Amino acid sequence: MPGVMSGTRGDRPQLQILLAMARKHEFDVLLVHELSRLSRSVFDTFDIFETLGQNNIGFASVKDPDFDFSDPTKRFFLIILAAINEYYINLLKMHTSKAKRQRAREGLYNASIVPYGYKLAGDARQAPLIVPEEKAVVLMTFQLYADQRHSPQLITNQVNAEGHRTRKGIQFSKDTIAEILHNPFYMGKVAYKVAPH
Repeated sequence: MPGVMSGTRGDRPQLQILLAMARKHEFDVLLVHELSRLSRSVFDTFDIFETLGQNNIGFASVKDPDFDFSDPTKRFFLIILAAINEYYINLLKMHTSKAKRQRAREGLYNASIVPYGYKLAGDARQAPLIVPEEKAVVLMTFQLYADQRHSPQLITNQVNAEGHRTRKGIQFSKDTIAEILHNPFYMGKVAYKVAPH
């Protein structure tokens, strides 16, 4: 199943398919749950409605008031609603980025899946807990790598030969071992990069 893309993305594939269908007059009315699910960008919203209008496609929203574009007041309301939706998502991004930066400063992990060797503490304000069985694999990986005689492939072979398995119960791959070796979290560092707007 493809990942869900944000409503802030005007280039998301399903939206482009929908607009292509509108240009071919393959439907008469576009029905959405609410305007923000269609787009959270003012300019993208205008582009979408321009395409719908050029192809005589109607629009209906379950939650939002009826849009009658022959009425100047309702056209103006569309502009206001689109601006509110964009403002809300930008405000949410700002607060989320601020919270993630603070968590990184406190040494707390920002993802829902922690690196191999750890598990979530069950409390967002606590650091991940060490998993003893996985810790042994992590220590072996770094110890073998530190002697400068073992490549990631040789380490992988030895880890698997000793019967260790990933969280999915399968043998380790060279890429998995390489990820462990290059993850700064094992050095006590929390990597955090602010997503581009």
